[in-house]
Amino acid sequence: MNPEDIRRFYAEEIRVVANLRSAELVNAFAKVPRENFLGDGPWTYATPDILTGGINYRETESLDSIAKELGGHADGFGAFGNAKGE
Repeated sequence: MNPEDIRRFYAEEIRVVANLRSAELVNAFAKVPRENFLGDGPWTYATPDILTGGINYRETESLDSIAKELGGHADGFGAFGNAKGE
């Protein structure tokens, strides 16, 4: 998947989860390269815990390491959203 495809996937996921009805808003999520606004690490990101139904939080220092953990590449990471843990 290229970054544009990942951004579109993310936008569609937000559309479903948030029950968005505005096509313009969904398209904005698909077009904005959020990775440009990520800033320096560390980043905290959430992953579902399929055993407990809860959420696990992980911290990473670099785009390369988080992209590897998520099964992707750093150049497409931004489409996963701003995972900066503030």
